[in-house]
Amino acid sequence: MSFSRKDDKVILIDGGLGTTLYEYGLATLDDPLWSGKALVTELEQLAKAHRAFVQAKCDFISTATYQVSVENLMTHHHLSNEQAEEIIYNAVKIARNVIDEEKAKCYVAASIGPYGATLNDGSEFNGWYTDSMTIEQFKDWHRPRLAILARAEPDLIAFETIPSQKEAEALVELLKEFPNVKGWLSFNCQDSKRTAHGEPIEEAAASVCLKSPDQIIAVGVNCVHPDTVVPLIKQMNKIDRDFIAYPNAGVTWDAEKQVFNSQGQSIAPFIPSYIDAGLKYRQSTLPTFGHVSEFDYKRDAKYLSKILKQCITAHTLDLDAILHFLSSYTCEQRIILVRDLEFEYDYKLIDMVLERPESPMRSCTLAMLIEPVELYVRDFHDLLTYKQMKKIDYDISRKLVEILLPLNNEDIHKFKETYENLFESSVKDDIDIVQGVENLITNLLKQLLEGKRYEESGHSATVAKNIAKKLYDAGEGTPGIDYDTFIRIFTHDAFSQLSAIFDVYEDKYGRPIQDAIEHEFQEKIEIECFQDMVEYVRSPSSYHAKILRQALDKTPIDYVTLIRTIIGHEDKDLDEICLEYSKIYDETLDQTVRNHIDIQEIKRLFTLIITHGRDVPPTEYDPVGFDQFHTNVPTSPGAVSTSSSMGSANGMRRNRSQEAFDKICNVFKITRPH
Repeated sequence: MSFSRKDDKVILIDGGLGTTLYEYGLATLDDPLWSGKALVTELEQLAKAHRAFVQAKCDFISTATYQVSVENLMTHHHLSNEQAEEIIYNAVKIARNVIDEEKAKCYVAASIGPYGATLNDGSEFNGWYTDSMTIEQFKDWHRPRLAILARAEPDLIAFETIPSQKEAEALVELLKEFPNVKGWLSFNCQDSKRTAHGEPIEEAAASVCLKSPDQIIAVGVNCVHPDTVVPLIKQMNKIDRDFIAYPNAGVTWDAEKQVFNSQGQSIAPFIPSYIDAGLKYRQSTLPTFGHVSEFDYKRDAKYLSKILKQCITAHTLDLDAILHFLSSYTCEQRIILVRDLEFEYDYKLIDMVLERPESPMRSCTLAMLIEPVELYVRDFHDLLTYKQMKKIDYDISRKLVEILLPLNNEDIHKFKETYENLFESSVKDDIDIVQGVENLITNLLKQLLEGKRYEESGHSATVAKNIAKKLYDAGEGTPGIDYDTFIRIFTHDAFSQLSAIFDVYEDKYGRPIQDAIEHEFQEKIEIECFQDMVEYVRSPSSYHAKILRQALDKTPIDYVTLIRTIIGHEDKDLDEICLEYSKIYDETLDQTVRNHIDIQEIKRLFTLIITHGRDVPPTEYDPVGFDQFHTNVPTSPGAVSTSSSMGSANGMRRNRSQEAFDKICNVFKITRPH
């Protein structure tokens, strides 16, 4: 394979092998060998995972050796030294056999993780062991595995998730002992500037390239937050080497519990910026699964473009047809479709939808085209705007709190950034304007927007006792009330800790915290907002289930809340909300939706999302092609302005090659095996 930098081709690496095997049913996440477990116990599943990536036209597939060493194979699987060496050697052979069987133009990267990975305690994400080891000790430890893999003749060695400059330097020095072997090296990083161990990324990467001018063909980062990829690459942009990046889904690993500590996020919005940053090698890890078993974004974007072409000819935008079409795709897939629709056909679908008059169908269609955080931002801004313009006469405080409560710290920071990008103003400034500067709810909202909640799971009984006393002293235990203390505790303590605090409060002071709030707080809206927060802390799913019921029981139905909760929580915790709904109301959420909602396409969409397609006829559930729609587009009020909806995409075409876009989008096809 040519490793020349003269072409603009983006090299696509396979997705997260360990998480893919996990989705196949193999318990890799809590195994000391990670994906390496498959080398010992599940060779067929390993070949199946390799095959999925090869069939998706990946340029490289990686071996299942990231967390494997001769020593830990002998320790955890009671193998002899010779057996352990054979298993590592065969990892390359297994990958190569799959490529040969598929007759594919694909290459094998032999994966080598850091020393810390084999400790199975998350050490690769901080490199704490670095200072206690010398360069020679690192080389001695890594040499046996590298020697075995080099003998197996992979196309490249992939040194991955390296946390420190010292270990990276040791690896590239060791590589010189195998002069015919090339490789790439990617660092794990603690932020957008430094390696996990703390060295400036530009210095660490430059050192690697200086020590190995010929054998290391690319440097970069992996298993980092998607937000940090571009700034990290920019830190390295003076280095004359190809760049590689394969981020995770914005989560961190809890080594003690052997779980990821939060829900993953879509990386689709980051794709154009990765390409524009000049990445040559790219991978997507931590896949999630969608509705459609075979996602062909070019075919489906073409279908959607035909729908829009007929809409423009008829001078109306058929939201029913568009919503029906979108309903079979995950959020990630929908974003890819929207981007390709603009890239390939010059249709700016979001702008086209926004030009329609406000209606539940417009809101629902828009929600299907954007990420959940943007949906929350738009709802938040709409509430502030309508209140400022006196279009609504009720207090919006509870709704504003409702939108912010489910967001973790990372979501909050993205919320503020998205708000400013969309509306060119600070969300906190807008809150001051609409809600008033000096009042309790404004301060509560602004503290929630700080995004400084402690997010560790579990709680401390001692801490709970101390903070319960602080709450008592701030309220019932003193004349007047110290609102700042209540706000600080409610917005900064972890939800699990808050639940323990509320338990202690009731046990020690004789009344539930909700009653104390009602007794001490002055204004009704203040009481309601803080009691809402208590209810959310006690059970987020119960809180949202009740919100859904209230929205369905309203006259007219509160579609905005329904859309935000059902579509916004689709990939997060909607299943738990539905389960709690059934317990509270003795009927399923989809039953209530069917009985209350009279807009057929929204009813169908909500039912599809809630039931995962189980209770929707197969003909409605399958991906929708253009030919399935009526030839004559139904007329509805409101014409589409073609001038603003069909802006030129020439600038986008200049910035990224079509081949690159094909390669990047292909990864979403392969990380959703069914």
